Amino acid sequence: MLTTVITNARCFRGASETQSAGWEDNTYLVFSDGWITDRGTGTPPETIHAQRHIDAQGAWLLPGLANTHTHSGMTLFRGKAEALPLNRWLTQRIFPWEAQLKEDDIYWASLAAIGEMLRHGVTAFADMYFFEEAVARGVLQSGIRALLSRGVTNGPEQARALGESEALLQLAQEDQSGHLYAAVGPHAPYTVDDTLMAQLLDLAERYDVPVHIHLQETYDEVTASLKAFGERPTERLRRLGMFEHRVLAAHCVWLDDKDLQTLAHPNVTVAHNPTSNLKLGSGIAPTHAMRSTGVSLSVGTDGPASNNRLDVWSEIRLAGLLEKGSSGMAEVGEASFWISAATQTAYHALFGMKHRLEVGDPADCFLFDPMCWESLPLPGSLDALLHTFPSEHVSDVFVAGEQVVQNGVVQSLDMEKIRAEVNQRAKRFG
Repeated sequence: MLTTVITNARCFRGASETQSAGWEDNTYLVFSDGWITDRGTGTPPETIHAQRHIDAQGAWLLPGLANTHTHSGMTLFRGKAEALPLNRWLTQRIFPWEAQLKEDDIYWASLAAIGEMLRHGVTAFADMYFFEEAVARGVLQSGIRALLSRGVTNGPEQARALGESEALLQLAQEDQSGHLYAAVGPHAPYTVDDTLMAQLLDLAERYDVPVHIHLQETYDEVTASLKAFGERPTERLRRLGMFEHRVLAAHCVWLDDKDLQTLAHPNVTVAHNPTSNLKLGSGIAPTHAMRSTGVSLSVGTDGPASNNRLDVWSEIRLAGLLEKGSSGMAEVGEASFWISAATQTAYHALFGMKHRLEVGDPADCFLFDPMCWESLPLPGSLDALLHTFPSEHVSDVFVAGEQVVQNGVVQSLDMEKIRAEVNQRAKRFG
């Protein structure tokens, strides 16, 4: 593999116990064999023999973003189920359409989703859907990283879904690329009974993988759980032993104080999906209360049928703005926190990796092109950068040291072929 050196960058500096996230000017970064091997300021040492030299010319260099909750196969449904609350959105549109999906549909839809994410600086994602082995093909073809889970619910297909879940876990376990990981995917507490949940948690235990689940996305989910079980969904999951495993909990909009204390467990990371929560009318997640309680936060987009974009950078900005607005405190919602949530926290939750653009970290990063109208004058802080630059100005993206986006063009995927396939297949829906 090539050794790459990027010079003259304004490089992100990750948060640590003694300092918040920030940046360093005139930085160089060296990576080889997929990992960062050197970092410093000024001119790289003469002992570094790189085959690829990139002069960033003062561009911002950031860790690759991670989308910690999405459904890439739903790209075929983008823009086709608008202005509906979650229950009607699911029962009147999504579930009937999903019954018609075939494996090749998911493959092409996932390629479109992956291309969109890479173009916007997303180097990793957590997916929950079905035909996930087709998504795995897209992951390996594109060069992105992913944590994949087969969504499982009670019903006639649950035995098949359990078998597909284990097959996916085995596929990821055997993969040698470093790009493919898997999780167990109970869809939600309201679609999985105690018996099936126990089977899924046993899978997570045997394969030592995380659990990816939707949790307390709507008020109705909480009231229905209280009626059916006499306890809130989070309390039920605690009773079932869920939080003895690593958990990626998506949404978490309707939380009380006891829920917050439970989710502050070190095994749990919440995937905050601000746009989807707003668009489906589900509510605004209490992220400031989560932060105050010690809940670990990351950022997701949800699927393209409920967002409709897979742009994590814009989600980070919205997350910060919502924290400011809902708390009434302009000083919170800091870019340093939310960028770290979508990079350091997210990579630790998905892969157990450090991700601060330091030596020994994965060489997953992207450059922001400063030559645009929005950069006048140049942003002088992370907050100014976040609220000024749209992700359309991402110019170059690297995953495991491989350049997957160059000058704004995804290198590993044939956009025209994917566009034709997706547009043709989407005609069957809506």
